[in-house]
Amino acid sequence: MSTLKVDTIQKTNGSAPTLADLSISHAGSILQTKFTQTSTEVTVAGTTWTDSGLSLAITPKATSSTILVVAGCCFDVETADNASIRILRDSTNIHEQAYMAYSSATGWHIERDFVQYEDSPSTTSAITYKVQFQRTTGDSTLYMNYDDSGKESLSSLTLMEIAG
Repeated sequence: MSTLKVDTIQKTNGSAPTLADLSISHAGSILQTKFTQTSTEVTVAGTTWTDSGLSLAITPKATSSTILVVAGCCFDVETADNASIRILRDSTNIHEQAYMAYSSATGWHIERDFVQYEDSPSTTSAITYKVQFQRTTGDSTLYMNYDDSGKESLSSLTLMEIAG
């Protein structure tokens, strides 16, 4: 058995080799992860899009990378209403998902929903992802990050850059 030990590897021009130069693929690898969470209560009584308080910036390392966006949202509602969650990249709506929020005979109901979306921003400039929500039907107030027993609930946003 032999062991090869070197201090550095250089290309013939003196530069450091890339993984591609060494025939090593890193496609599918997670290059970086960003995470935030909030317990700040946000309410929406109408059907307008409302910021959830979840917002996070990331600067992709390569234009071929994708960004996996995972938002975990905690809702509370008193009556049967429908809600929607959307993900924005900067100010562009890139994904929207509808949910049914409902209540039981005993009153309030907490709904924990996850939205996942893989985005291909094709940039190495900083971008910001934001989560918004709205009530789409019904007439009660929809709450994010609060339950009626007085305990605040957490919502979170995770961004993962995946090598292309």
